[in-house]
Amino acid sequence: MKLKNNMLFISVITIYIIVTALRLIYHQPWYDEALAWNIAQQLNLLEIIHLMRVEGHTFIWYLLLMPFAKADLWYPWPMLIINYIFALASVIYMWKKAPFNNFTKIVVTFSFPFFILFPLVARCYAIGVLLLFFLAGLYRDKLKHPITYSVLISLCANTSVMSVIGASAFGFLFALDMIKEALKDNVSKRDFIVSFSVMALGACLILWQLGGSNAEIQGNGTDFIKNLSEYYIGTNVLSNILAITGSILSAILLPVCLFKNKKALFFFLYTIGVMLFIFTQIYSGFTHHFVFFFVYALISYWIYADENPQNTLLKRAAEIAVTLVFLSHIFTFPDTAYVYIHSGSKYFADYILKDNNLKNGRIILYYPLDKRVLPYLRKDKVDVWFYCQGQKATYNSALHDAVLCSPKGPKYYVPAWIERSLSKDKTNYSVLKITDETPLEGFILEDNRRRIVFELYKDMNKTYGIFKTTEYEK
Repeated sequence: MKLKNNMLFISVITIYIIVTALRLIYHQPWYDEALAWNIAQQLNLLEIIHLMRVEGHTFIWYLLLMPFAKADLWYPWPMLIINYIFALASVIYMWKKAPFNNFTKIVVTFSFPFFILFPLVARCYAIGVLLLFFLAGLYRDKLKHPITYSVLISLCANTSVMSVIGASAFGFLFALDMIKEALKDNVSKRDFIVSFSVMALGACLILWQLGGSNAEIQGNGTDFIKNLSEYYIGTNVLSNILAITGSILSAILLPVCLFKNKKALFFFLYTIGVMLFIFTQIYSGFTHHFVFFFVYALISYWIYADENPQNTLLKRAAEIAVTLVFLSHIFTFPDTAYVYIHSGSKYFADYILKDNNLKNGRIILYYPLDKRVLPYLRKDKVDVWFYCQGQKATYNSALHDAVLCSPKGPKYYVPAWIERSLSKDKTNYSVLKITDETPLEGFILEDNRRRIVFELYKDMNKTYGIFKTTEYEK
C-alpha cells in the first residue's frame, strides 16, 4: 500500500512539474507582479515597510526580490522561480503531511489555485500558503517546538494580508495553549518568553506596515458580491453546480464536523469571518483573494482531521464537501488559464525595443496596467512618462496604483498634464487602449491655445494603439 501511494505521489508531482514548468516558461508578468519588482528595485527596506499600508500586503516578498531587483538581474526569472519553488513545495508538503485521502489531494493539486494561480503568478501568495501549510502540519506538535512555531507564525503574517488572517488565528490558538501549559509547568520559561517575544515582534511589524487607514483601497459589499458572483458563475454549468453545491455543503457540514474540535471550529469561523469583513467593509477583493476562502476551509479540516483520526461518516462528508469546491476549480479555469500566462508585457516591451523610433522617442503611458512593461525597458533607458502626473515613469509611492487618466476626445483635455508629459525634443508616442473614445484612425485634443494630434503609429491587435503624438500651437 505504501509503495502504491509513493508511485501515485511521484506520478502526480511529475505531471504537476512538467505542466506548470512549461506554463512558467511562457508566463509574462502582469502589472501587480511587475509592480513588486519595481518596488524592490527602487525603494530601500524602510521605504518598503512604510509603503505596505498602500500596497495592502507585507514586506517579506519584496525583501526576497531585492537582491535580484537591485542588481537588475534576469528579470523576471528570479521572481518567477522563487515563487514557483514555494508553490511546488506547498503541494509536496500537502501530499506528505495532510490527512486527506488521495482523491482530495489530487483534486487540490490540479485545481486552479494550486495548478495555475500560485505557481504562475509571482506574487506574495504562494509563500504564505506554504507557511500556512507548515503551521497546519506542525499544529499538533507545536508545543514540542514552540520557538520554531512562533517564528513560522511571524514569517507567515508578514507575507500578505490574506496570510495575516490565518497566521493570527494560529497565533491565538498557540498562545492559548502556551499559557495553559506554562501554568502547568509543561513549558520552559525560556521557550515561553522567546516564543511570545517573537510573535510580539511579528505583530509590531504588522501594525507598523498596515496601521492607519487607506482610502484608496476602500470597497463595499455590493462590489464584493459582484466580484464573487463573477468568480463563481462562469460558462461551465458543471463547474457552477460543483462550486455552489460544495460551498453550501461546506458551510453546513464543516462547522458541524468541527464542533467536536473547538479550536478547528474557531480557526474556520475566524478566518472566514475576517475575510468577509475585509471584503464587505474595506476591499472588495478579486479571484486571487477569494481562493483563500477554500484554502482556509481546507486547513480547518486539516487541523480537525489531524487530531481526530477516526473515520466517521460526518468527517468523510465534510471532506467531500471541501473537495467539491476544489473540483469545480478544475473545470472553471481551462479557458482563462491562458490569461494568467500571457500578459503580453514582454511582447509589448520587445516591440518598443526593436523599433528605433519608439526606443529613441518618448513613450507616454495612460493606464496603470501599462506599468507592467517598465522592468523590461529600464535597462535600455527608454524614456517613459506617465501622462496625467506629468512625471518620468520611475517608481513613486505617491503614484502607487494611481489611475492614470486617458484622453477621451476633444472635451477631455487637461493642458497642464500634456505640457509636462510631452517632450519638446523627442518624438512622442502615446500607448492607449483601443475604445470607442480612442479610435484607431486617431483623434485630436485641443483648447484655445494648442492642438494635440494623435496619429496611429501601430495597431497592437486592436487592443492597444501606439499613437504618434504631436503638439501644435494655435
